[in-house]
Amino acid sequence: MSLLSKVKVRVHKAHFVEISESASGMKNSVPTEYYFINVQNKYKRQAIVLANIFLFSEIAFDTAMKLDLAIVARPLPVIIQPQSEWEVWISCKKADDFISSNMISNLRPSASVYTHVLARLGNDRYIPSKTRKNVKPSGEVPGGRLEIETLQGE
Repeated sequence: MSLLSKVKVRVHKAHFVEISESASGMKNSVPTEYYFINVQNKYKRQAIVLANIFLFSEIAFDTAMKLDLAIVARPLPVIIQPQSEWEVWISCKKADDFISSNMISNLRPSASVYTHVLARLGNDRYIPSKTRKNVKPSGEVPGGRLEIETLQGE
């Protein structure tokens, strides 16, 4: 089996289940939308090391602008156990702004966050992202418990 069939990087849009009150004490009426980047280890017995994950902007990888997606709540590197998954997120506004300001629009008019994430594994192999379909608009985030404080400012 190839590495691409055993390690999946998928992107979907969703929001966190509403936290009762924001840091300012105000209730949020419209939840902030995020792109969630999910890395799945489909191996039955082999753990993988996720060394880095980033959003890239150009066709030629060696000249690409890159936006690192590691955040305080999800530090890297991380070991993803067999048959497990891990997830990180970025606000839709931040990701969309990065893509639109760093793409050569003539060459990639339909550039999308969904297909512009790369995961680098511990063996220096890169896995490109695809759209993750049929995902609920909110739910659990794989990769460990989240504290409210870790969501602030992300």
